[in-house]
Amino acid sequence: VWAANNRAIALIKLGRFAEALDVAQAAARRHPDLSEPHESVGLACLSLRRWEEAADAYRQALEYAPERSESHQRLGIALSQLGRWQEAGVAWERAVELDPADSTSREQLDLARSQLDRLQAALGGLPFRP
Repeated sequence: VWAANNRAIALIKLGRFAEALDVAQAAARRHPDLSEPHESVGLACLSLRRWEEAADAYRQALEYAPERSESHQRLGIALSQLGRWQEAGVAWERAVELDPADSTSREQLDLARSQLDRLQAALGGLPFRP
């Protein structure tokens, strides 16, 4: 599984996202209880702009490794691309809790809050705070 996962990561770095997805999915099927193959599936899906599949892959990864801030961060990215700003904000908030030095997740959390504040203002509601 580690060789397959490393191959998927290498293929992602080479820009061969569809091939990487196939390899990562096969590794995830063989070892569904490991987070790393699911993370590779998620990254390949993000690269292919397959947002829902990416979100599902990161949710699966987080079932086995809930402390991985990077998976929360990338889950937030997928959810934001789907326009699910509140859920994205929750994912980024968790990433910041796990890694307070992570400026990228903090910036993304601020983005989610501002998007939700704009939506709430347009609807006459109160600002969102996860």
